[in-house]
Amino acid sequence: MEMMLNGSIWGYLSISSNFTREIEFANVHTDYGDKLHRSPALVKVSLDTSDSMVAIWLKSFIYSNFYAFLYNSSGTPSGGKFANQIKLLFEPAKFGLKDDSIIITPVVTLQVLSFFSSLTSALAFMYERKRGIFKRITTVGVLQFEIVLSHFSILLFLLLAQTTISFIVMFYFFNVPQVGSFLLAYTLVIIYGISAFCAGILIGTICHRKHHAILVLLAVSFPTVILSGIFSPLEGFPWHLRYTGYVYPGILPGLALRNILLRGWGLNHLWVWLGFVSCFATSSLYLIIFMLLSI
Repeated sequence: MEMMLNGSIWGYLSISSNFTREIEFANVHTDYGDKLHRSPALVKVSLDTSDSMVAIWLKSFIYSNFYAFLYNSSGTPSGGKFANQIKLLFEPAKFGLKDDSIIITPVVTLQVLSFFSSLTSALAFMYERKRGIFKRITTVGVLQFEIVLSHFSILLFLLLAQTTISFIVMFYFFNVPQVGSFLLAYTLVIIYGISAFCAGILIGTICHRKHHAILVLLAVSFPTVILSGIFSPLEGFPWHLRYTGYVYPGILPGLALRNILLRGWGLNHLWVWLGFVSCFATSSLYLIIFMLLSI
């Protein structure tokens, strides 16, 4: 139980103490389950459904193997005399949703916000360069850091509004469960939006046309969406793609947001604070490259 709460495993099985005894008894008594009334042997399953794709696959795997066991034991597809006395019971989920709904909203929300933050900052910076505003203000002694700060102070209000509206839609329209701290999740999204803003500044420095900037953003965003666990869990990828995903911008913040909302984790868990570290590291990297290219 403790290992599942810490995220080390996706679930566990618990088998009742009378399991072997009931199987042996059923093999001896041919009328077992018709005339004899005994307590059924239970196989209880407890799952972590915070990643719904993993949970659905595990349920399918457990169901198929359980009924294959009944078939091999009884020789009949229905399980024969074992079907009534050996029960498979799925306990209420510890994390995530109680049904088999697929939760992709937190990751999608994060990626949509980052895309528009990057695009807005990139287009604004390109507009200033095209009009010659950037060159004129640098010739009068304005520092590059002050230019970035001025863009940031304006776009931060837009980011706060976008994040607030996205959270309202996510919780009240898509009914995403909120197990963890709302403030921590909101802070993570804002910090990731700032990282996306820094990426937009860098893209606006490199690209000279709007469609070039959009193509670069799409090229960066699509691998993030694919590796974020929407289509398949990151653990199911080949090892080289899995470790690439861990260092790719946007993957760790997405995992951290999902763990905060669906598992209730805080900064004392590795996968949460790694999301914050990833945001700060990518922001610093983007700004350093921007400064070097502007020299």
